[in-house]
Amino acid sequence: MDALNTSRELHDLLKAADIPAPYILTGHSIGGVYARMFAADYPAEVAGLVLIDATSPSVLESYAEVDLPKVEDWTPPSLRVFPYLASVGAMRIVVNLGFFNLASGLPADAEAIAKAFLSTPEHMRATISEYGFLSDSLKQVRALHPQPTLPVAVIAAAQFGGMDEKMESTFVHWHHKQQRTWLDISPKSSFRIIDGSDHVSLMTNKLHAHEVANSIVRMVESVGRR
Repeated sequence: MDALNTSRELHDLLKAADIPAPYILTGHSIGGVYARMFAADYPAEVAGLVLIDATSPSVLESYAEVDLPKVEDWTPPSLRVFPYLASVGAMRIVVNLGFFNLASGLPADAEAIAKAFLSTPEHMRATISEYGFLSDSLKQVRALHPQPTLPVAVIAAAQFGGMDEKMESTFVHWHHKQQRTWLDISPKSSFRIIDGSDHVSLMTNKLHAHEVANSIVRMVESVGRR
């Protein structure tokens, strides 16, 4: 599950579903890495790229600036027990108690669907596999060349919870520096921080997700005029 294979699988799926190019690709977190690889693999089919708090290849070198472990060590050992918990139904309890819940803030019907998905063994195994290949994915994307004609919108979270004020300030400054490295893809790049947002709320908070959607719509309108 590295970026190269995921990009090829997405391309095959789009063709099988008869969804024609050109595409505006959007990717959140690790998904941004996959979207970037797709844009490089199939440049004639990609009209724009929206990277939403995407994991930057620069973290391969800069992780120690904020006392993060190496990317290869980002998968906590405790995560490996989750597929077993999911297989016996215990993962639903974990998610419903608020642990490992990435769905908070969604509309009630969507939150229920997301919680059910988060509780499956398939999801847990895929998550572990993604993190296991994250270092390979980032190295693949780091080796890519700029695409000077490609419109790119970079969206970043404004804050991170679970830290004291000083630590959060340091981490946010570091994080925004990593996010700005995506601007090197193209001179047709923009950078935006959504006030009050964090990494997950960009997808799940109504106001924050609305601003993300607006950025995507502006990209669609800009590409349409062009």
